[in-house]
Amino acid sequence: MKRRQRGLTLIELMVTLAVAIVVLAIGIPAFNSMSARDMSAATVNSLVTALQQARMEAISRGSGISVQAESGDWAKGWFTCCDAGGQTIRAFGAPRAQVAVTGVAGGTVITFGGMGQRTLPDPATAVAFVVTAYRDSSRTTCVRVTNVIVTGVGQVRSENPACP
Repeated sequence: MKRRQRGLTLIELMVTLAVAIVVLAIGIPAFNSMSARDMSAATVNSLVTALQQARMEAISRGSGISVQAESGDWAKGWFTCCDAGGQTIRAFGAPRAQVAVTGVAGGTVITFGGMGQRTLPDPATAVAFVVTAYRDSSRTTCVRVTNVIVTGVGQVRSENPACP
């Protein structure tokens, strides 16, 4: 009578381990890219929300409302506040390490007037933010770029150009 073998052989274990390593080697970079894209989308949504909320608040109050960079740096976060008293309406935290936010042509304060128009900086030029997502915190491999643009009339829109 033959004895039944229980368990796995060494060869079966080695093949299973090799398959698992291949699957992880393919899956982890894809997961990192997907995660970075999600973080980028969350940052863009936060920035657009702050800008649109400031514009709507300015219209409803009939006075200026600003979106300001935290400590003068958009990468540290931003907040909406009243121009008169400087009272903070809502604060938005800094993006994750894999996401970079830079303000292009506009400084560290964007102000909307009582009719929803942008009053600062100069309304004749559009203000743009560049939100760049990287595969990891070393910021070497670009995964996604989103431009958030605020026109002189206060319209906020975003576009996704190709990574540089």
